[in-house]
Order: sequence, then structure tokens, then C-alpha cells
Amino acid sequence: MRSADLRTSTRRLAVVHALVLLGLIGLAIRATHLAVFDPKAAARGPTQSDRVLVLAAERGQVVDRRGETLAISVDVPSVYAIPGQIEDPEETARAIAPLVDLSPKALRARLRPGAPFRFIARWIDEERAERLVALDLPGVGVIREPGRRYPNGPLAAQLLGFTNIDGVGVRGVEQQENGWLSGTPRRLPAERDGSGRLLLTSGSGGGTSGGDVMLTLDATLQAGAERALQAAVAASGARGGVLLSMDPKSGEILALAESPASDPNGFRELGDAAFRSVAFLDAVEPGSVMKAFLMAAALDAEVVSTNSVIDCEDGAYRVPGKWIRDHEPYGKLDLSSLLRVSSNIGAVKIAQALEPRSHFEALRRFGFGENTGSGFPAESQGILRNWENWQPVDHANIAYGQGVSVTAVQIASAAAALANEGELLQPRLIAAYRKGGEAWRSTRKRVVRRVVGREHARQVLQMLESVVGPEGTGRRAALAGVRVAGKTGTAQKWDREEGRYSSHRFRAWFVGIAPAEDPRLVVVSSLDEPARPRHHGGDFPASLFAEVASGQLASLGIHPSPPTRTSPTEVAQAPPASPHSAAPQTTPERPQPRLECPSTHPRRVIALGSRVLLPDLQGLCARQVMQITETAGLHVNVSGSGHVIRQHPPAGTVLPSGARVRVELAALGGKERG
Repeated sequence: MRSADLRTSTRRLAVVHALVLLGLIGLAIRATHLAVFDPKAAARGPTQSDRVLVLAAERGQVVDRRGETLAISVDVPSVYAIPGQIEDPEETARAIAPLVDLSPKALRARLRPGAPFRFIARWIDEERAERLVALDLPGVGVIREPGRRYPNGPLAAQLLGFTNIDGVGVRGVEQQENGWLSGTPRRLPAERDGSGRLLLTSGSGGGTSGGDVMLTLDATLQAGAERALQAAVAASGARGGVLLSMDPKSGEILALAESPASDPNGFRELGDAAFRSVAFLDAVEPGSVMKAFLMAAALDAEVVSTNSVIDCEDGAYRVPGKWIRDHEPYGKLDLSSLLRVSSNIGAVKIAQALEPRSHFEALRRFGFGENTGSGFPAESQGILRNWENWQPVDHANIAYGQGVSVTAVQIASAAAALANEGELLQPRLIAAYRKGGEAWRSTRKRVVRRVVGREHARQVLQMLESVVGPEGTGRRAALAGVRVAGKTGTAQKWDREEGRYSSHRFRAWFVGIAPAEDPRLVVVSSLDEPARPRHHGGDFPASLFAEVASGQLASLGIHPSPPTRTSPTEVAQAPPASPHSAAPQTTPERPQPRLECPSTHPRRVIALGSRVLLPDLQGLCARQVMQITETAGLHVNVSGSGHVIRQHPPAGTVLPSGARVRVELAALGGKERG
């Protein structure tokens, strides 16, 4: 019996051995087939155990024309989670929530099993990263990835733009040059262990850095422009403003300040709308600055000459559908005087002589109605309707800058064409490119077309010098020892609710060119809704030009004499606006009238404890100056006769009682009459 049982057990064991052997042989055959005869199956193994995490590449730098870093990528810590490795999601969520600025509830949703790898927080600070690593939580770790940093904070923020959390350029140069700045993404290997857990491996992960970009911008000039603009916006009560300077010989943009400004390092809190460049994207009415380009077109078409005289109809002129009015009742004016006092009627008559088609084509040659070709993302073309759709009233409005919309960059480019002897250049933002450790490759200036003849461009600049003279609308833009050509503009803003132009909301402009005889700098300054009565282009925008241009010219080796002009930050009370300033449809530029030295005046010295705030003395006679300063114990040195054209210190200066003030007087002419 015992022998029979033994034989049975032996047979069963043999069968088991045979089955195991057959199974092993089958597995060997299958493995051989997969490894040798089925390449796709052979490649399937690593994919089941290996993963590759794709991380953003290191982005190229953005620097200014002198090599100062404006945007750079640095390795910053980010928090990741591997949900399958987390032993207690509830406890893990509570532990890390304070370190990643998320609620435990939101974190629990992210830690649910599903995805093998998940970012929890991107670009956290080093201190929080160290605290999180110290927790040593299963399934949670810190990895370093490139993050964008802007060392100068809000400097040139609207021009630079920013990159989003995935390293893609959004707005500005970051978007414009995204293809060049972007490198090859890093591919970081990761492996699964036998339990399916993801194990990150060490190493750089390969990838290549993006190329570098050098801007035409000068960071030093940019900083000065931004400071001056912010001060002017605050002093004028404006909603915001733009200041742009350009080299007319090359088309290079040297500074572009915009207010209000935002810090791109905080883009996640601010949103991309905070970095919208109004200089490139906002098309607005330019007001009387357009008269400069009208004059150039008319001279070039030979419908007027430098000897022409225009009858300005004593301040009122009828076109079909509208009365055109000037701020003062002018008679006959030569072309230079017409620009100096900014006569709307004179501009309309010149436009009528030029005729609609020629006027339209000239404006298109100057670049209006099309983007400048700068390459800036979504740059506006502005609005310039085809001449065939113009009614007589439309043509009249366009003559003095109404019914046409332009950008600040278009105005700067067109003014640069006048300064560049009639040749329009493409505005340049990019000075050079560089890849890796290679040398910089410079960009080249691009001539778009000839706009007007050389001689006619020169003639217009000579006329525009009178605008900045003692009797011109832009006299606050004058620089001692440097000839300046300029044009003021005061554009009424359209009131959508009332369906007409507003009588209390304006955009004030000044465009200046210096030195007028050999232009090296074009500056456009614009303020959005400066408070009345100082809402004219000849007020804060002209003073802003003078302040910024003097410093920028000095950087070019051109040194104006010590300034005696009025600072754009002055806060002293100004004379009340003329009742003509609310004339329908436009506010022409206000020339400085002859003063009769009345016994009363609205300006005074404001006491600030033991110190005083000096007001604007320009335009007053010597007796008025003495009346103002005697009450504050100030000593005045007077030179010349007539009315004050310069003062030192400038208006807005805080002085100790007993300080000395210098004023220069000269005769001011009256209104031109034929």
C-alpha cells in the first residue's frame, strides 16, 4: 500500500516538473520572439518603466544697448507631486498647504491618484523650497526649472512684456522675439520602480539655451524718462502718459516710458493687460501736431511756398457743416506764424488748397494709416479713412488732427522723417542678436520711402522753431543754447455717452526735434486727460520735453546751457484758461498774448513753514514779480525789460526765505495781423 502511494506521488511530481519546464520553455520562446523577431515589442519595455519630463528651456537674455540686463532666466524651485507615492493625501495636503499658497482642499484635489507627475506650485522662493524639502514627505519634492526675472522691476515694462509660467513670451519684446529667445526644452529622465513609483534621475536633462537680444533702448535714458513722466503725470493730474525718444538718423528707439507702469515680476497677480503698450497699440487723435505734416505736404506739392500768406479770417471760417474757429482772431499770417500760433483756420485753408486726395496720400507717405513695421506684436495701424469718403467737414477736421487716429510711435516716426531730410525710417527696437557665446550681429536701419523733398523738410523745421520761441505755443520746450523745432497739440477726447467731443477731457501732445539744424533726437510726449486749465500741449508736455531732451542730448555730447525753463513738475497756480478754449470740436494751441501788466494776478508764493514754493513767473512784468516776491522775503535780480521769459530757479522749487531769484525779461509781440 505504501509502495503504491509512493509511485502515485512520483508520477504527480513528474507531471508538475514537466508542466513547469514547458512553461519555462514557452516563456523563453516568447521572450526570444519579442527580443529578436518583434522590434516594436522589444522597444515597449523601456516605455513601461521609463518616463521623460519636459521642462522649459533656459531663455535668452534681453539687454539694453550698453549690455545692461533687462530680462534673464534663472533656476528657481518648483514643487511637484507623484500622487501614487503619497501615503496619506490628507496629512500631506495639510503639511504643505502653507508653503504653496493653496488651501488643503484644493491641494487634496491635486494629490488624487491619476497623473504620474503633477506640478503643485511653480517658481516659489528659496526659503519655502528649503522648508518643504526638510519635511521629507513621500511623493512630494522640489525640482529646479528656468524662471524669468526682470532685475529692474517696472523699467520699460510695457516694451519688454513678460513670459508666462511655461516660459512663453507674452506681450512686448518677449512675445515679438519669442522664437529667438526660446531654446530647446530640457527632457528630464525618470524611471518607475517595481511598485510603479516614479523616480527622478539627476542630470541637466540636455536642452539648449535661447539666443540673446540687444535692444536699442538705453536703460539710463529710460530711467530718466520714466521718472520725469511720472512726475509730470502726478503734477498735471493726468490719467497717464507716454514719452518716446528716437534717433532720427537710425530709427532707433532710445527710451519709451509709459505711465502707469507695472512690474513684470508680478505678472501673475497683475495680468497681461497691465503690460499693454499704449505707444504701439492705442490709436488716438493727435490734435494740432498734424499741422506740421500738412505743412510739409503742402510745400512739397507746391500749393504754398515759404512766402505764402494765409488770411485767417479774424478767427471764424465757415466750411460746409461747421464753423472753424481759432483761439484768437488772427488776420493774415505767414506760414511760420501760422504754425507758431497754431491757427486751425490757416491749416484748413492749406488743406483745401492741397485737396483731399493729395492730403490723404501725403499722410500715408508719412506712415499714418499703417503700422510702422517695427515688429511689435499687434501694433495698431491707426485710423485714416480713404479720401473718397471725406466730406468737406472731414477734410477740415483732419487738417488740425481730428477725425484721424494715430499712435505715439507713428507720430515719432513721422517727425523723424522731417528730421531725417524727408526720409521715413522703420522704427527699430532690436539693435543686435547673439546665439550662445558668439559675437553680436547688428541689425540694420531700413529706409521705408522718401516722404517729402530735403529742402521742404528743412523749411518745415525752420518754421517749427518759431513754435518754441518766446511767442510760440511751445515756448516751455526751449533749451538754452540748443535750437529746438517742435509742435504742440491739444486734442479733445470723444465722449461716447454724449456723442460729441468733450469740453473737459483732453489729450495733450508735444513733439520736439533737437538740435533743429542737425537733428539727433526726436521726443514725443503725451499726457492723457491733464487737469484744466493746464491741459494744453504747450504746458506740461512741452516742459516734459525740455527736461528729458536736455539730459538725453547731454548723453550725445550736446550740452544745453543751465536750464532756466519751467519744470514739468511745477505746482504753482497758472493763469485761468481763455473762454475760447471750449470752442466746439477742437481746442487750438494757445499763443502767449501781449500782457498789459494788470494790477492783479492769480499767482503767489506759497508758504511751507520757514520755506516757500516758487510759482511760475513767466509772462509777468517786473512790477508783478516784485509784488509776488516781496511778501515772501525773496530777493530778485531783474535783467531786460518787458515780460518774464526765463526764471531761475524754475517754478516749483522750494526755497528758504531770503533766497535770490533771477528773472530775464523781453518784449513779447502781439497778435499777427495782415
